[in-house]
Amino acid sequence: MYTLPGMEIMERKMATRNSLFVDTSGWAYLLDRHDPFHNEVRAVYQHALGQRRLLVTTNYVIAELVPLLASRSRIPRQICPPSHSLATL
Repeated sequence: MYTLPGMEIMERKMATRNSLFVDTSGWAYLLDRHDPFHNEVRAVYQHALGQRRLLVTTNYVIAELVPLLASRSRIPRQICPPSHSLATL
């Protein structure tokens, strides 16, 4: 099982006002050291851990994150016209 530094597997807890929701791009920026936003997101992550904030995400975010990180092309969406699929690039 892979865990991020400083993050223990915790029992399920309810989100509170102090919780921090992490979406797909947040996890991707954190895990991809070559991404231009990596250092900024890592600083936010470490600050949240320091404050013992609960990080909240969903199964949908994880389901979207896995293929994103596994993809070799990592082609930004904005360069792909909506009428074209990645298969035609």
